[in-house]
Amino acid sequence: MSASSSRIEEAALQAVVPSLEAEGFQVFVQPTRRMLPSFMERYQPDAIAVRPDKKVALEVLANSAQTGGYRERVTRLQAMFADHPDWEFRVIYAPESDAAEDIPVSPREAIEELLARVEAAYDAMGPAAALLAAWAAFEAAARALAPNVYGRPQPTSRLIEGLAGEGYITPDEADIIRQVSRFRVQIAHGRLDLVPAREHVDGLIRITREMLSQLA
Repeated sequence: MSASSSRIEEAALQAVVPSLEAEGFQVFVQPTRRMLPSFMERYQPDAIAVRPDKKVALEVLANSAQTGGYRERVTRLQAMFADHPDWEFRVIYAPESDAAEDIPVSPREAIEELLARVEAAYDAMGPAAALLAAWAAFEAAARALAPNVYGRPQPTSRLIEGLAGEGYITPDEADIIRQVSRFRVQIAHGRLDLVPAREHVDGLIRITREMLSQLA
């Protein structure tokens, strides 16, 4: 089975990291708000690359995004960065996934049941498995809130930015999810020694329930 579109975009980003590091950049994937300048208040890049003389914001898009609304978005972002010569805006286009199909919307009851199961079986599951299950519920809640937007897997940074921009989550909640997402990515890719704190899982569950409360 082909990888999901989000996995492909993550792989496209990771593919450019070695060359950036060879140029002397320090690369931060899914940077926190504190790492970003004030002019990016409403924009969350997928990654930033920083060195003393230059900074780069990286946006990963599927090849199909070169047309339509995404092209307009890129044009707006390019105009925003034009006013800040110390920053460069760079787009990385990732190949399409043959399996990038819409994911069905899960019923609210099923999402709530999964959250309750994670809480009840946390000790038996262990922190890593609990976090991955809670993240699945979080993505399902996002899809239930905006199925036309999140019907297909999204890069984490774009998912968080979209939810915050639409008011589904607060800026503080967005920062919590970014912290959790760093654990989620590493665990999902085989970092077996990583043990997330219980507060990370509890925070994700709380935010997901608040998102579900906004469903009609």
